[in-house]
Amino acid sequence: SDLEELDKDSHQKLKYVSISTLGIWVCALGRWSEGNVLGATNDLFSSVFGACLFQEHLAALFRLRACGDGEGCTAATGGVTCLLPFALLSGINAFFDALSLAAVCQTCFESFMQAQSEICSGCFFTLGATLFQACGCILAWQIYRSLPSAFAYGSVE
Repeated sequence: SDLEELDKDSHQKLKYVSISTLGIWVCALGRWSEGNVLGATNDLFSSVFGACLFQEHLAALFRLRACGDGEGCTAATGGVTCLLPFALLSGINAFFDALSLAAVCQTCFESFMQAQSEICSGCFFTLGATLFQACGCILAWQIYRSLPSAFAYGSVE
């Protein structure tokens, strides 16, 4: 498995990426419930790439359940191919979510009374999505840069 070849530091960062991915899912659900369908869709799309990073772990879990001893089941391809798309998409989403926060939600961070209003509840999900996606972007990029050149997109012929 290609993720198994990562160094110890990258494995630790990958754990944080999984937390970021889970956080993005939670923020997507919150944004959806607040009526921000476009923001929720953006979050869900980038978190699909985040979940793709862990496809080997998910496939192993399903193979164990479906196949018992694993005979007759095929191995999954690695999740390393999703690192760069996840990093790029999360970075772009974090940038535009930050712009949205600055343009639309500025008053929510000016007073405690305003922050408690119903209008601002969606802004806090946007803030969470911005932070989770920015962290996921930075960590995924660092992991991608630490990969052996055999896994890099630049080596595609």
